[in-house]
Amino acid sequence: MRKKLTELTAGRLRELFHLDTATGVWTRLVSRGRHNRWRVGSVVGSATGKDGYRQIKIDGRNYLAHRLAILYTTGEWPKNQVDHRNRKPDDV
Repeated sequence: MRKKLTELTAGRLRELFHLDTATGVWTRLVSRGRHNRWRVGSVVGSATGKDGYRQIKIDGRNYLAHRLAILYTTGEWPKNQVDHRNRKPDDV
């Protein structure tokens, strides 16, 4: 039986990370990992996958950082397709 994934909320996202809206850089608000390997203040997100879009792993699931930015700033998931203005997928 598969475990049902709960949808990430803006509240949960804001508990875990800070988004600097001027630079697009995401940082941790909570230390995670074995021996707190990922410390508070460390930059998160990596450009993985064939398309090169920046991803952030939250509660075992990967999310596209540019979609998370909409959730973080508006409190709601984007209803339409979201892309970078400059069309650079790994841009912060």
